[in-house]
Amino acid sequence: MLPQVMQPADNVILHRRASPAFLLLTPRERERILAKFRVLARLPHERWSEKRVRRAGPESPVYFFYPTPELVVYFEPEPDRRFFVVDIMSAGLVEQLAQADKESSPQP
Repeated sequence: MLPQVMQPADNVILHRRASPAFLLLTPRERERILAKFRVLARLPHERWSEKRVRRAGPESPVYFFYPTPELVVYFEPEPDRRFFVVDIMSAGLVEQLAQADKESSPQP
């Protein structure tokens, strides 16, 4: 059984939903994710867009980035400069979900 959370670095905590995906990544992919969080920890939120980090929605506490073209990491910043990773998904799955949501939305 997986723990509730996993902490691969001092400033990164993985939700139990993100932990299995993180463990399946290559060492290089994991390092790219952790390196991105090291950079973000030194920047104010206002400058994260310079590092290709986007907010999931205007009022959403969740941000995301693509460590590779195939992966998307969703996270919430913590007040103490730590990052809580809520999910890691394939970019293809994210596109499929977005398309399904668009198709199920009422048309004008």
